[in-house]
Amino acid sequence: MGFGFIRKFSSIQTGRPAIMTIRAKLSGSLEPNQKVNVISDNPEVKVLTPQLELIPRKDFPEIGEARISIEGRQVGAETLITARTNGLSAQAQVKVTSKHIVEEEKSARSFISDIEFSPTADPRQRVVYDRDAAKIIIATRAPSVRAYLGEEGAGANTPQGQVLLAELVTEVLCQEIARVGVHTGKLPAFHDSIEATIQAHFTRLQHEFAHEIHAYFVDSKYRRLPEEATED
Repeated sequence: MGFGFIRKFSSIQTGRPAIMTIRAKLSGSLEPNQKVNVISDNPEVKVLTPQLELIPRKDFPEIGEARISIEGRQVGAETLITARTNGLSAQAQVKVTSKHIVEEEKSARSFISDIEFSPTADPRQRVVYDRDAAKIIIATRAPSVRAYLGEEGAGANTPQGQVLLAELVTEVLCQEIARVGVHTGKLPAFHDSIEATIQAHFTRLQHEFAHEIHAYFVDSKYRRLPEEATED
């Protein structure tokens, strides 16, 4: 990623200010607090903040963000918003509607509705996330799963079964959160490659949350206390 809008197309409601976010990797020609100039090619869509700065994110200081405020004045109006800084430019399309179009998103509570132990799932991929059903499917005939669990999940309450379940949930949950976050723009891009960016966030999420997932799935009597784990 160099310099670009999170969304290449946005719809905004007439008469109500809306925010567009632009992100940039702060390196080389782009520095923290770099000035950004923004214009609209249609007077019916006004840029309320024609000049702003790339502010480093607190969680990812190597990524700069600028939040552009715009307002549509005529239903049906379309425009191309252009942002420029230090020889770089980025564009995004905007359409003005009478009602705000909201993308349907599943709530966090419905992200996982169930965990299914499946003897018929493809054993070449030991765990998958079914997005339509919002459930995790574990292929119990996968070699590394079959060594600890029965075809219908028998053994999931044993010490080794609990640890395996925690690892599988961590793997698929962090992968899905990274995928959704990158594709919706909620997680910043570190690379030109979407796949590399997702992998980077997947690795970070595992590092930050694997222990919490293990604490949820693995009984405390099978886990070492934090102070014990740091003694080695």
